[in-house]
Order: sequence, then C-alpha cells, then structure tokens
Amino acid sequence: MGMTGPEVCPWVIGPDGLAHLTEVQAAAWSGLMRVHRRITRELEGALQARHGLSLSALEALGRLAAAPDRRLRIARLAERIELSLSRTSRLLDALEARGLVEHQPCPEDSRASNVQLTAAGLAVAQQAQADHLADVRRLFLDRLTPEQIRALAAAFGQLVPPAAR
Repeated sequence: MGMTGPEVCPWVIGPDGLAHLTEVQAAAWSGLMRVHRRITRELEGALQARHGLSLSALEALGRLAAAPDRRLRIARLAERIELSLSRTSRLLDALEARGLVEHQPCPEDSRASNVQLTAAGLAVAQQAQADHLADVRRLFLDRLTPEQIRALAAAFGQLVPPAAR
C-alpha cells in the first residue's frame, strides 16, 4: 500500500516494537474508527438538533415501535439496545419526562417493569427515524457502491454475534 506522510499511523505502525498491524490492517482499523467517530458525531448532532434525541434514544423508540403492543420489559430493551440497565433506565426516564414512553408494572413478574411507547412517542419516532435514515443515506450509503455496501455488510456480519443481529 505504501502509505507515507500524514496517512501513516505511527501509533499502529512503527519501529518502536509496539506495532502489530500491517499497513493495510492499520488502514482498515483506523479508517473504521475515524469514519465511526465522524459519522456518529454528525448523525447524533443532527438528531439532537432536530428532535432532541440521542442515537440510543432513537433506537429505544424504534425497538418499542416494533415490539408487540409497543411494549417491552426494560431489561429486554436494555439487551436489545446494548446499554446497561442503569443507563437504559436513565434514558427511559428522560423519554418519559417528554411523554414519549410510560413505565408500567410487568404483569408476569412483579420484580420487573415494562415500558410502553405512547402515541406521541410513536409520532416522534416516525419523524426522527425518517430524518435519521435520510442522513445515514447521505453520509454513508450514497458514498458507496452497492458492491461496497454488500462487502461491508458481509464483513460486519462476521464480527457481530448472531444474537445481536
């Protein structure tokens, strides 16, 4: 690949004995990290400015919208959005303060709680999701060929445990 100058990753490739990646591996890894940071920052900023939501909040609303009766156990939602139970609870408290979700007792387990998406929450989720997906297309998908998208999907599919997909 022959990278030189500012494109070289001296913290990953170097003569100091700490390097363990080839130039191509370093380019793939550091590229993933840079792209993730840049796109996430832009997506989060746009979502926050338009809808007052974080990416995690939008995912929670979307998961609730897709759930039977638009309701899930809080622990199950935390698993699905891959956040700790305490972080999920704080996120849901903020969404409840906006009237987007409601906490409910779980009829099957008195120790558990459910969360239900409200009509207002569904409306916010629908608009925020439409805007977010337009941004995802603009910032990511539209910049790649269909073949590149398929290759990324296949590669990332190898890295994500089947249960998380």
